Amino acid sequence: MAEDNVVYDGSKKEDSLKRTLSLNERINKVIDDQNSKIKDQGSFLDGIVGYTDNIDKANEAIADHLKKGTPLTEDMVKALEDGAGASDELGDAIGEIAPGLVGAAKGAQTMATAMSTALGPFGLIVAGAIILYKVISGAAKAVRGFQKETGLSAINATKLAAQFKIMAMANADLEEDSLKAAFVAARTELGATVDESFALSDNIARAAAQTGQTEDQFTKVLSAMETVSDMSREQLINQMKTNALLIETEGLAPTDVFADMASDTELMAKFTKDSGKNFQDAAIKAKKLGMSVATTAKSASSLLDFESSIEKQMEASLLLGRQINLDKARQLAFDDDLSGLQDEILKQVGGQAEFAGLRSVQKQALADAVGVDIAELSKLVKGNEAAAGEGSVATAGNEAEQLKGIHGEMVEANKNRVTKQSMKDLYADD
Repeated sequence: MAEDNVVYDGSKKEDSLKRTLSLNERINKVIDDQNSKIKDQGSFLDGIVGYTDNIDKANEAIADHLKKGTPLTEDMVKALEDGAGASDELGDAIGEIAPGLVGAAKGAQTMATAMSTALGPFGLIVAGAIILYKVISGAAKAVRGFQKETGLSAINATKLAAQFKIMAMANADLEEDSLKAAFVAARTELGATVDESFALSDNIARAAAQTGQTEDQFTKVLSAMETVSDMSREQLINQMKTNALLIETEGLAPTDVFADMASDTELMAKFTKDSGKNFQDAAIKAKKLGMSVATTAKSASSLLDFESSIEKQMEASLLLGRQINLDKARQLAFDDDLSGLQDEILKQVGGQAEFAGLRSVQKQALADAVGVDIAELSKLVKGNEAAAGEGSVATAGNEAEQLKGIHGEMVEANKNRVTKQSMKDLYADD
């Protein structure tokens, strides 16, 4: 038994020595690696990321072991390796994000000298932003992507990305990506400077989220509204938030209506008045009919071609056997009252039952008269349930009187392009 114990104890001592030697080798590797980093990257990054501090800690652990008999443990060595690994990652990331800093600072004796050489008086602030952003997110690739998207320098892109990260962490209702998107949208759609875009990014990101839009959609609508309003940008943003609540009371999703408005900013700028209320009302009505507000705007443009519009109105009246009167519709189009125009057109197109009984040539004439295509006209008619319920087909006696009046107008205007014979041909069975 005694001999067995001696062998066992000797084996334990040998294993302990091997473990100590292995741990010592790992500590020496940390020291060698950190010295190599200092040699490659210079004292600039050493002063920021702490290569020398890691070396000092490793040397202290070895000294305590040799002089004081402090045992080397796995946990101790692992902590040294993790600290060195974190410094390596941070140093490499800074080198990737702003390689010019490392080159300019290489060989500098102190951090202050390195910063002054590389960046000037604001070097410390910028470096602090780089460090903070990397420590928080570890997302060097995200910074480079943001730089490409904004066209900013590496330093400015990094500084802004760090600030957006901090803002998002401090505000539960903000996301870093939303702030970046708001910044880009403000520069692209509003023509704002870098400083102005940064100041707007918070408000735009919040407002876009509240109204259910993307930041790009929100700023497109905001930009169009600014062209026709004397309200401040802040007032317009608040108005859009209120508008979103009003849209919801109509049973619609704000994002659908605003997306429709933002889909054609040229039309919006052309027809918008009263800070965009008329265009928004038209978009709401169009969405209820399953249509786009661009259809209403197209109809308005067609009606404003007065000579052609009057001619198409008369032709449609003849073919339908009832009078189509678009005078009020043309006046509303002239006044940019798109919402009122939609209501007036609905009065003229009739209901589903009547529309279903029309021949293709009659449907085309009615569509041409109101300035839309047949598919769009079908949606208008389908949405016009009130008109369909009341019935809009005139009595035979009224039709005769209407046709008589229409013929007189056409003769006086020399626009009788649809003769009685052509009427018979159109209505004849194929």
